[in-house]
Amino acid sequence: MRPKSIVLLIAAALLACVDSASSATASKSTTVALPHSFAENQEIISAKRFLRTSKAANEDDEERAGIEAITGVTKAGASKVVDTTKLNSWLLRNKDGVQVLSKLKLGDDIASALENKKLDTLSKYITMYNEKHPTSKISLIRTLTAHYGDDVLAKALVSAQKNANTEALASQLRTKQLAAWLKNDKSVVDVFKLLNLGDDGYLALTSRKLEVLEDYRQRR
Repeated sequence: MRPKSIVLLIAAALLACVDSASSATASKSTTVALPHSFAENQEIISAKRFLRTSKAANEDDEERAGIEAITGVTKAGASKVVDTTKLNSWLLRNKDGVQVLSKLKLGDDIASALENKKLDTLSKYITMYNEKHPTSKISLIRTLTAHYGDDVLAKALVSAQKNANTEALASQLRTKQLAAWLKNDKSVVDVFKLLNLGDDGYLALTSRKLEVLEDYRQRR
């Protein structure tokens, strides 16, 4: 065989090897790339599903919160309507403050009554009553006094002034209680008797009612 033919034969063999190697490499690349591409697609699909699920959950939470808010407002509104209906019914029958206090079931514990929201309802009724009967007005302090008594109310107001929840109301009522005694020209002795300090014996020396008596004495 001629040298030139041998060279051509070797060159052809080398080219065949190169082509075979290239094909194998390409095949491997494709084989590796396919699983990688599939994994990426799976991650993208999972991410989209997660986002859709999260969005749906958020929408459900928002819808639930909206429904609860509407329900709360509806219940509050219905409660106000019921209260107004009751007050108008009592006003139609000219119920006085003490009668309405009993209807509202504020109870005989003045300390609890001072913290009860129903006291606001009683105040509202008193305003309505006074608008209907401008010549025979009633007041919250007189209503409470009639139901609980001067001494019990006075003692409770002193304590309530030390409670952050009732301090403002107690101070207002205590001022009105003292003003009512002054208006009726009560003497210190009269107030002493109203507070039943004589019945307390030695306990009167440490009673909170003594503070009320001293406060009144200074205003005389």
